[in-house]
Amino acid sequence: MFDLKDFKTENSQISFDFKGYLNKLLGYWKLILFFLVISLFIAFQINIRKQQLFKLSNNIAIKEETNPLFTNNTSLIFNWGGTSDQIQNVVTTLQSRTHNEYVVDELNLSLNYLKEGRFHLEDIYGKTGYFFEFNKQKNQLIDHLIAIRILDNNRFELSINIEEENVSLFNYSNLIHSNYKINKKEFKGIFQLGQNINLPFLNGKLIKVNSELEEKEFYLRFDNFDEVVKNFKNNIKPEIDTKSASIINISMTGANIFKLEDFLNQTIRILIKKQLESKNKFANNTIAFIDSTLQSIDKQIKENENELKSFNDKTNIVKLEKGDMALSQLLNFESEKELHKRKVAYYNMLNTYINSKSNDFSNLPAPSVAGIEDPNIVFNVSKLMSLSNEKLDKSKLVKNPVLLKSFDNEMESLKSIIRENILSAKSSIQYDINKVSSKINEIEGNIQKLPIDQQEYLKIARKHNLNDQLFTNFLTKRNEAEIVKASNVSDIQFIDSAKLSDHVSIGSNNQLNYILAIFLGLFLPIIIVFLVHLFDKKILTTEDITSRVNVPLLGVIGNNQNLNLAVFKKPQSAISESFRSVRSSLQFMFLKNDKTAKTIMLTSSISGEGKTFCSINLASIYALSNKKTILVGLDLRKPKIYQDFDLKNDIGVVHYLSNQKPIEEIIHKTKIENLDIILSGPIPPNPSELLLGDKLLQLNQILKSQYDYIIYDTPPIGLVSDAIHMSQEVDQTIFVFRQNYSNKSMINLLNLKINKKELKNVSVLLNDFEIKSKYGYGYKDDYGYYSKGYYENDKKITKFARFIEWVKKHV
Repeated sequence: MFDLKDFKTENSQISFDFKGYLNKLLGYWKLILFFLVISLFIAFQINIRKQQLFKLSNNIAIKEETNPLFTNNTSLIFNWGGTSDQIQNVVTTLQSRTHNEYVVDELNLSLNYLKEGRFHLEDIYGKTGYFFEFNKQKNQLIDHLIAIRILDNNRFELSINIEEENVSLFNYSNLIHSNYKINKKEFKGIFQLGQNINLPFLNGKLIKVNSELEEKEFYLRFDNFDEVVKNFKNNIKPEIDTKSASIINISMTGANIFKLEDFLNQTIRILIKKQLESKNKFANNTIAFIDSTLQSIDKQIKENENELKSFNDKTNIVKLEKGDMALSQLLNFESEKELHKRKVAYYNMLNTYINSKSNDFSNLPAPSVAGIEDPNIVFNVSKLMSLSNEKLDKSKLVKNPVLLKSFDNEMESLKSIIRENILSAKSSIQYDINKVSSKINEIEGNIQKLPIDQQEYLKIARKHNLNDQLFTNFLTKRNEAEIVKASNVSDIQFIDSAKLSDHVSIGSNNQLNYILAIFLGLFLPIIIVFLVHLFDKKILTTEDITSRVNVPLLGVIGNNQNLNLAVFKKPQSAISESFRSVRSSLQFMFLKNDKTAKTIMLTSSISGEGKTFCSINLASIYALSNKKTILVGLDLRKPKIYQDFDLKNDIGVVHYLSNQKPIEEIIHKTKIENLDIILSGPIPPNPSELLLGDKLLQLNQILKSQYDYIIYDTPPIGLVSDAIHMSQEVDQTIFVFRQNYSNKSMINLLNLKINKKELKNVSVLLNDFEIKSKYGYGYKDDYGYYSKGYYENDKKITKFARFIEWVKKHV
């Protein structure tokens, strides 16, 4: 029994071989170079194919303008969103779908002007010299290229290639899609510049707008309106200035700076226009209310004038001093009473508004139209109208019921306050009305003492003068409203408009692409080599062996390149020096004063590891040093040696072990001086029984009496156990591994055999070792030669292979 504690296994080596990984990484330099070249080539293609992008911006300031005419008598204040959230309202509006629809529609950005570029279609908006004025009321073909070729100063050719049977049409006035079945796959026609084109799928006319910009061939393409709006909506970037909260910087990126300039400036123009319209809405409502009132009063004045004229024609009143004084006093009091009544009427109307289910107060006239100067009423009504208009604007921009609900809640609270203001104001006004009414009654009592004619005259004049005074008052209010409207200015002002010369190129960062390419070109092969190294179970280095088994490493042998008699045919080669190094190492393992013949057995774990090659050349190196040597082929199942010595495998050790031939008849001379050979002979039916018999031991004793060195080429112990019996009789057992062929798990097999004492005096030889190979390892022997060697089963070397070897040597 053997102790498992003394048995080194592969699993016991859990540390990562970082040094081996680095060496292997260097060995894969061609793979790294390949990835670098490919990644840099891809980066180059991306750089030359990528569209150049530009960034353009403009700046606006938001400042609430206070009109100096907004006195108590002309208080038509309309606070567009309030000072607290006006900035955020502008930012939200700029990124809203509705606002961007206005801009796209006014600039006709659903129509693209394109031309063939080197790698893609280029946007030539603003560079063509031509403008296609399309009819928005009629259908247009979308998502198809419409080729335009200018023939001369008056004519152009229009052509369309259509592959599908049904095409999509779009009406840009009502935003409705429709389908149209095309009979012809290709349409082509010649038209005049400025001529109306009326086709089922195209309606408009091409106009020359700039003779200096003449693009002779280009394309038109109508895009889906909603998609165009969405793209611009997502592209525009409004940012509140960190240094000044009232300034907004607006930027966009794109491939066409002309389109960026037009869009940025137009979006602000529309914003200013809409904001000013909303701001003037209060004044417009007041003017409309006054106009309707003036019409009614004017009608009454005309009736009063006719009545007064008729009375004068019938009656001749010479003196009315007392009546005129009474009339003047009565007119003043009645004007005061009428003002109070107008206030009550306005409050009743306001109360009806706020009690209605609708929250639209955009058409409510100003309180000043009724002479109301109460600051609470003026402020709260203005705030209510502001919230109403803001909610209306928000509902167009966003579809957020939670946000809209917050407006409703705030408006409900404000309406409750206004109701209380109305009750308090009406109570105070009613007291004033009663007080004025008593004075009017007193004057009317005095008037009744006058003659009947004078009473009738005063009555008619009283109505006429009152209406005339009301007309004058309302006309004054209207003029005030007109002045306020005319003096209103937008809260939004340009600081810097977008200008072509201010564009910044940001589209193609070639340097960054190349840096990323270099990074990926290095990173990917590093990961690949890491995974290969991590999961590679093949023996690649001497450390793979020495770290797993406690037996001497004789050395390494290079690859033989189909030259099994390498030592004999190239005695001065590096591979011959490798075997001399192995011979020297073996001398230290034999007793120095022991003059008896030395027996060496070579085996391996599996077939193909090169034990036969090593046996032949180890025997050759001893023979060339004038030592009488014999090579015995004991691999009875797969004989090979005879091929390398140009012998027939008809007589061999099989005949001796089966008592068919004496030892003298199985020994063959070779062309190498001092080297004899015993072939294995024909493959027997019972190779294991022959090798386990006493005849093999007798053969060993006879050979030891005749030769200095006996080399046994035995079968692999990983497949059969034939060589185990022989290991007990030899002086040294050499276990052969092959680089990148033998599995590391086979080292466990060797450990197992050693611990079970089935093999003794074991040493290890690493075969087929390649310097500067793809494994990244090299080996320098005791004589200072690098092992190049030759592969055992490779094809004949070619001129190209020699060139590659020369490159490897000099790189």
